[in-house]
Amino acid sequence: MKLVSYISIVLGVAFGLHGVITGDLKLQPIMYFFFGITFLTLAYKSYKKGEKRNAIFFTIPFLLGIVALIVMLYRIY
Repeated sequence: MKLVSYISIVLGVAFGLHGVITGDLKLQPIMYFFFGITFLTLAYKSYKKGEKRNAIFFTIPFLLGIVALIVMLYRIY
């Protein structure tokens, strides 16, 4: 689970830096999605500990990442 979290952080930062350096913000929702995966792993850990309230709050950024991806795909096609 830690590996998934680390990989998603690295990919999120990579897509974020790509957008900042090139000025092309078309791929920015992918950054939100990868950071959302990181928060989803945190939600899973909180749920396993029995902290259901934290699990709900950590799931919200993942859902926002999904919405951002849907909007991005809608704009492309």
